[in-house]
Amino acid sequence: MLIPIPQTDRQLFLAASYVLDMFVFYEYATTWKRPPPPMRRPHTEKSALSKWMLWIHILGGFSELYGGLFALLLPRHWRSTYYLTQLTFLSAAIIQVPTSLFFVPSVAGVKTLMHPGYICVSAMHMYVAVSGLWQMYTGTAFPADQLEATVAILHTYAWVRMFYWLLKYLVGDERKLLTTVIYTFSVTMAGLLTVSHVFGPKGNVLLVSGWVLWGAIGTKWLGVYRREMDGMTGSTGRLVRAQSRRGSRRVSTLHISFPGPTRRLRSKTSSMRHSPIDVVAPELPLPSPTASPTGIDSAVDVRPTKPFEEIPPS
Repeated sequence: MLIPIPQTDRQLFLAASYVLDMFVFYEYATTWKRPPPPMRRPHTEKSALSKWMLWIHILGGFSELYGGLFALLLPRHWRSTYYLTQLTFLSAAIIQVPTSLFFVPSVAGVKTLMHPGYICVSAMHMYVAVSGLWQMYTGTAFPADQLEATVAILHTYAWVRMFYWLLKYLVGDERKLLTTVIYTFSVTMAGLLTVSHVFGPKGNVLLVSGWVLWGAIGTKWLGVYRREMDGMTGSTGRLVRAQSRRGSRRVSTLHISFPGPTRRLRSKTSSMRHSPIDVVAPELPLPSPTASPTGIDSAVDVRPTKPFEEIPPS
């Protein structure tokens, strides 16, 4: 199923991937004491099991990464090359892919794209690793194509960070309003890049098909699409016009409801907790029916009487 890629193109892609590794490791080494970025925060804020799985995932990644590097550089007739190649395939099949699937439910970004993308890329990673092991144990030939494909798919993580840094620099999202969108787009571009390098256009077709099938099943049975849209756009406001009578005059108010998580609001004179947040505009008397044919004033002032300042929840 692997396509014949010119050797020069394969070498250039793998060389660029290993150069990106140095930047990624430098970024980890200089920022490990700081709070983790959004792409790693879901993995580090979980239980002890998740932290152990994360360390196992990192260990398997290092063994696959540098086992594959030395297996590619050393002569193929050396026995150490055989053992390093076997280590690369076993690390991918036993450690990397299972731990990657373990972290799928907690990945950052838009879940309707991230979940099927991670599952499809992990399945392709497992396929090339198992096919390489099978070719080694049957003794037909040295699995050079499978070795390069395994290392190339592993480097999806490096290309994700490259696209993420590039988009953050181009967009200039200082307020971090587009972090979810940027990270999702980065993962999508990196997956399409590495999969097309290994499988060609049919790899991208498989990846897009996985997104379509997951989206169709999720929107119909799980309602994933609706929850993702709410998560991307934040709290959605509903404008509901309510009418009441006060004495002999008709009064119209504009009720604004913001469903969402519990937030604490602080004013200059009071502190209160709202969930959901309901803001009711001051009631203004409507003009007389003689002034308006309908008896309802369309211009309603919705400015709050006291300024509120939102602070993060405790």
